[in-house]
Amino acid sequence: MRALAEGRAAEAERVFRELLQGDSQDPEALHGLACVARGASRPGVAIGLAGRALGQAGVSEAQKGRFHLTLGLALLEEGHVEPARAALRVSTVQQPSDPRAFGALAEVLMRQGRLEEACAALDRAVALAAADVGYRAMRAGVLGEVGQHREALADFRAVAEALPEDAAAQANLGAAYFAVNDPVRAVEVLQRAVALGPPSVETLNNLGLAEMALGDLVASAAALEAAFKGGMGDGRVANNLGTVVLELGERDRAVRLFREAASSAVDLVERARAAFNLGTVLLGRGLFREGWGLFENRLALLRREERAPEWDGVVGAGRIRIRAEQGLGDVVQFLRFLPEAAARVPLLVEVPEHVRPLLAMMPGLAGLPEGRVVTEACEAVVASCSLLSLPAVLECEEMLHAPYLSCPGLKRERGLRVGVCWRGSEDYRFDRRRSVSFGMLGPVLDCPGVSFVSLQFGDGESGLERPALETLGDTARAIAGCDLVISVDTVVAHLAGALGCPVWLLNRFGGDWRWWGARREGGPGAGVEWYGSLTQFQVSRPGLPEQVWPEVMERVAVALRGWRQAAS
Repeated sequence: MRALAEGRAAEAERVFRELLQGDSQDPEALHGLACVARGASRPGVAIGLAGRALGQAGVSEAQKGRFHLTLGLALLEEGHVEPARAALRVSTVQQPSDPRAFGALAEVLMRQGRLEEACAALDRAVALAAADVGYRAMRAGVLGEVGQHREALADFRAVAEALPEDAAAQANLGAAYFAVNDPVRAVEVLQRAVALGPPSVETLNNLGLAEMALGDLVASAAALEAAFKGGMGDGRVANNLGTVVLELGERDRAVRLFREAASSAVDLVERARAAFNLGTVLLGRGLFREGWGLFENRLALLRREERAPEWDGVVGAGRIRIRAEQGLGDVVQFLRFLPEAAARVPLLVEVPEHVRPLLAMMPGLAGLPEGRVVTEACEAVVASCSLLSLPAVLECEEMLHAPYLSCPGLKRERGLRVGVCWRGSEDYRFDRRRSVSFGMLGPVLDCPGVSFVSLQFGDGESGLERPALETLGDTARAIAGCDLVISVDTVVAHLAGALGCPVWLLNRFGGDWRWWGARREGGPGAGVEWYGSLTQFQVSRPGLPEQVWPEVMERVAVALRGWRQAAS
C-alpha cells in the first residue's frame, strides 16, 4: 500500500498479484488491487475486487471499514449513488475514527442533495482531522448551499489562512465575504486572489459584483469586462456586465447584452434573468407591451410553491389570490393595479400584515361591493396571480397614474414639516449605493424654519421627531402629515408618491429603471413618471458613496431653502 500511496501503481499491482499467487483469497491483496483499479479509472473492476475482499473469512471490523470505503467510492465513480451511500454508511460505523469515511459519505450525500446530512458528516470529518483543510473547504461549500453563509465564512477563512498563496482559497474567502454582505473585505480579498492569479472567470465576476456593491462602478465594469472576455457564453457574467453598464448609462449596450444572454445563455435560469433585465429596460423606456411580458421572466427566478393555476385575466373566473412579491417598494408601486383586477374578479389579497392597512386607504377599492376584496381566506380560490404580474395579465399599455392612496380627515399640524428617510434595508446587497448615513443629511437638516420628522424604520438616536411606524399605514399617515418628504430609493419614496405628497428622491448614479423618466430638479420628466409628485436629485457621477453624495446634499439644501421661502 505504501508503493500505491507514493504513486508507484505498477509496483504495487505487481506486489499484490504476487501475494495472490500465494493465497488467492488474501483480502488485503484483493483490496489493494481494487485500489489500483480505482487509480486507473476502472471502478467496475474495483467494485468486484472490493466485494471479493469483503467476502473473505476472518476479515476484521477495521478491514471491513476500509474495504467498504473503497467499495463506496468505486460505486460512486460508477454512478451507483445509493449503493455507494449504503457502503459508506457502513464504513463510518466500522471505522468511526477515520475522517475519510465521513468525507466520502458527505460527497455522496451532496450528490443526492441531502445537504443537511452532508454537513453532519463533514462535522465529524473536521472533528477527526482538524488540520485537513480539504474537509473544511467541503463543509464551507455545503454550508453556503444551505444558506448558512456566516458559518461557511469561518471555514473559508481557516482554509485561506492555511493556504495564503492559494488563489482559489483566497477567491473562495472573498466570495464568502460578499455573501455575508461585507463588500469591503470581499474586494480586498478578491483583489489578493487576482494578484496571485491568473484569476478565474468566477473570481473576476465576484470582484465586479463586490465593487458594484461598494459603488465603484468603473472598477466593477473593468472586472466584469475581463470576466466576460474569459467566459463567453456565461449568462451570469453577461447579466452582471449588462447591469453595471446600464448603471453607467450605456443602455443600448445593456440591451444588446441582455438580448444575447436571453437567447443563448447555457443556463436557463440566466436566460430568464436576462429576459427579466431586458424587460425592466423596456419598461423604463415606456415600452409596456413587450416590457411587461419580459418582466414575467422574474417568476422563473423565485422559489415559490403555488398549487392554484395562474390567472389569465378572465372576467368572473371566481376568487383570485393576489400574492405579494419582492420588496415593500415594489408592493406599494403595484398596488395601483388592484382596482382594475377587482373590477374583473373577487380578490384574496395576500400581503404582509403591516401592508394591509394600505388597502383601506385606496379610494379605487372603496366603492366595491362588500367582500369583493378580502385579506383572509373566505372561499376557495380558483387561480393565483402575483401582484407584480397584474399589469401583464391586465394587458396594461399605459401608465396608471398616482395618487392612488389617501388619508382623508387627517389634520396637518401647523408649520412646515419635512419627513426624511435616509436608509433602506441593510439586507439588500447593494444598499450602500442607495442609502446615505444620517450625518450626510447635515446640510439639509440645517435649514431654518422647518420641522423635520424621521420616517426611518429602526431610527436610533437621530434626535428628530419620531412617530410610531408599526405598519405602512402608520408610515402613510406620518407622510400625509408632512408638507414634503425627502427619501432615498426605498418604500417611503413610493408611499409618498402613491399619496401624492411632494417627495424629493435622493437617487444614486444610474438609478433604478422606474425613476428614469421622473422629473428632475429644475426640469420636467423625460419619460414614464410613476409618481407625478416626485422630483429626483441624482448623483451626477459614478464614485464611492462618501465621494459623490455630499454634492447632492448641498443641492438639496439649497433647494429646500428656496422651497421654504416660497411656502412661507
